[in-house]
Amino acid sequence: MERNTQITLLLFLILGLGLVYVGQQVNVLQKRVNELDYLIIETGVTIDNGADTTTKTVNLTRGATPIEALQRVAAIETETYPGLGTRVTTINGVSDNKKTGTYWLIAKKSENENSWIGVTKPGRDELKDGDNLLFWYGKPSDAPFEAF
Repeated sequence: MERNTQITLLLFLILGLGLVYVGQQVNVLQKRVNELDYLIIETGVTIDNGADTTTKTVNLTRGATPIEALQRVAAIETETYPGLGTRVTTINGVSDNKKTGTYWLIAKKSENENSWIGVTKPGRDELKDGDNLLFWYGKPSDAPFEAF
């Protein structure tokens, strides 16, 4: 009987140590999930080409730019100007048109803001969680926000 008691105690000890180990691993995994959750932001992207409007939500890594968000939902072309940055020139086959004076303009609205604000550096501005982007095609004078 004494041997059975020793085996039972040993099994309980091993089981107890196993539960402590599993509990510790759960805590480590929870901390990692929380860290990853901090690194992911959610951004709304609306594309209005004058004839059609589409809105999608994308998940990006913290520090992503408006152009990176747009690349996740559309086929785009850009031009880079040294010292000035990058500008979107074509979205889903619709390109800037110098003859008609229509261009792709970009605005951003955060959850706590009530109006659209023109984005001047779409390749460098960092998005925040909850930002909403508007990629609008038309004449700058007709834009639903102050175009730069």
